[in-house]
Amino acid sequence: MRNSFAETLSNLAAEDKSLILLTGDLGYSVLERFQRDFPQQFFNLGIAEQSMMSIAAGLAQDGKRPFVYSIANFPTLRCLEQIRNDICVMNAPATIVSVGSGFSYGSAGYSHYLVEDLSALLALQIDIYSPACPSEVSKSLKKIISKKNPAYLRIGRGGEVNLDSVDGFRSGISELFADSKTEFVVFYHGSIASEVIRALDKLKNIGRFGVAYSCFDFSEISGIHRKIDPKLPIITVEEHVLTGGFGSFIRNCLPNSRKILNIGIKKIEYSLVGSQEFLRESYRLDAESLFKSVNNFLDKYDD
Repeated sequence: MRNSFAETLSNLAAEDKSLILLTGDLGYSVLERFQRDFPQQFFNLGIAEQSMMSIAAGLAQDGKRPFVYSIANFPTLRCLEQIRNDICVMNAPATIVSVGSGFSYGSAGYSHYLVEDLSALLALQIDIYSPACPSEVSKSLKKIISKKNPAYLRIGRGGEVNLDSVDGFRSGISELFADSKTEFVVFYHGSIASEVIRALDKLKNIGRFGVAYSCFDFSEISGIHRKIDPKLPIITVEEHVLTGGFGSFIRNCLPNSRKILNIGIKKIEYSLVGSQEFLRESYRLDAESLFKSVNNFLDKYDD
């Protein structure tokens, strides 16, 4: 996703000189092309995220379109006050780009987990994008540029593949589809997509047919209650804490009568450190665990 971000932003910057990229002393092997091709539109401000966010807000007020790029929770939780007061309150069209969603930097420990950012930012007036794959990163950037709102883009660390041609991948929820065989609907966001799609295949193998949608653009969610058959149970999946996260947001947009299962991180074990694969298994967010959770939920619903 990082490469898709850098490539798409470079293409946009070639057409729009107001686009500015700010980085907190990182992005090496990713941002070099942008720095080389647009030296007047690139600034490395060092490890000073709070100052960088306020500078971005100032640039936005001066007619620029700044993008602030840093790792995991550093451009979000570290400078939440600046995002709230300098960007959101002032309605400054600055975009925060957080690299390493979920447990992408799991081996670096809890300080690098990006699993509480949505709980904080969903309370603010900011557009949120959480793409599942590189093609959705490009879609997200084009949507951000087409508007003039404060925006937040959270992406994976790298290595994610495009899912457009993968059976079962549905990008966005502007159009929702369910046929007579559909037994349930899954909504998710971010790179957990790979686990969700594998879990759906496992469920299909035992005769459970569901559809899953990548909700990469959170602005589409508010009207979700008008788009889904009220009889269908809903499952939400996120590599994020459940409290105040994506699942809570979905639940708030649906009537209380809905049968909903929210899957995510119930409680963080701060001492648990390891790869993203290991942490997903530990928190029961891997494909096998998702398969079991959804199947058990549907069994109870059938009863």
